[in-house]
Amino acid sequence: MTLKIWAILAVVLVALPALACAQETGVGRESDWVTISANPAEIAADGNSTSKINVVVLWPEGTEHSGEPAENETVVMTIVDATFAWLTDIGNESNTGTLIRVSADDNGTATALLSGNETGEVTVKADCLSGGWNLTKVTFLEPGTEVAITTSGSGVEYERSETSSNETVTPTVNETETPAVNETATPTASPAASPEATPTPTPTTSTEETPEPKPSTPGFEAGFVIAGMLSIAYLVLRRRKA
Repeated sequence: MTLKIWAILAVVLVALPALACAQETGVGRESDWVTISANPAEIAADGNSTSKINVVVLWPEGTEHSGEPAENETVVMTIVDATFAWLTDIGNESNTGTLIRVSADDNGTATALLSGNETGEVTVKADCLSGGWNLTKVTFLEPGTEVAITTSGSGVEYERSETSSNETVTPTVNETETPAVNETATPTASPAASPEATPTPTPTTSTEETPEPKPSTPGFEAGFVIAGMLSIAYLVLRRRKA
């Protein structure tokens, strides 16, 4: 009995790493609740061009929140078949490499940027802690090749890598003649004449001597007064004699 138990445990221990390896390498069926996309699916292999890798995770069936966005879910993004490309967390530039862990936002979305410096096809795998996974592929083209970028509408735009093109584009210089500057001399304003100061009149001192008053000489009035006094004295004497 003891030997059977040890035999079962040995089988389980051998099978578990095999199952984990199968999931890690993408063997099996992709998960319906995990979607992954690359935009654009073709980029220039110049080390600067980027493809946005977008992963959307939902809670799987049989769970309490089945079909709802798996917010804050940890998504492991891995480049499984190339060494010339790398991933960068769009929210943290220091989180970069061939394997990075990105946390999904409230909508269950995790995003990274893919770059590379050699031509070829790259497979990017997204694994979630919920057990789901999915794959997408990006092709790296020769620098200078036109690549298609899917827009939000129905149209497709094309762009050419500017940093990797071997063609040197000489910018056309606008040789429009610069209008001549009017060199008419600006008349210099003459300084206004300062008004002459009005001299303050100096008071003239009169040199004429003021006549000194002379003593008045007794005239008619004095004589009249004396005569009156004599008449009064005469009358007084006459009364006394009477």
